[in-house]
Amino acid sequence: MLDKPILITPHDKLIEISRVDQPLATLVDGTAGATAGSPVSAGLVSMRPGAVAAPHCHPDTWVYVLVWSAGPLGAITLYGPKFEGLVHQQPGQLLLIPPGVPHAAANPSPSQNITAFEFRANPSIHADNVVREDLRDYLDRQMPVLFDIPAIKSSR
Repeated sequence: MLDKPILITPHDKLIEISRVDQPLATLVDGTAGATAGSPVSAGLVSMRPGAVAAPHCHPDTWVYVLVWSAGPLGAITLYGPKFEGLVHQQPGQLLLIPPGVPHAAANPSPSQNITAFEFRANPSIHADNVVREDLRDYLDRQMPVLFDIPAIKSSR
């Protein structure tokens, strides 16, 4: 049992490529270290310009994504059985993804990374990631739509 708070500095963590092809640094993992036993996990996602995550779902886990920084087009999440749903997320917005919903994140910016924090209602950020290759064609068909977003115009 811990008797004091734990301070976690995201930029001190090693960024690895996750199962869904996203750079991710584990911040809280209930299966190891000082945070063993935690009912939640957290990670820092750094998504490069133009990147698209593999189609996937989390059958048993709620996922919460807080975009910290992004280009003017924000972050995009496609979702649904044929990736017919689309969410534009700007920094400061929290996206809640229910268990079992197929989805894939994308960075439409040609030049800026997305930095986001991902929280999961399970002890390991690396568990309950099911890549859905059977949905890859649906996701690929959305790519022309996904990246044909007009740039946000200056208000000047």
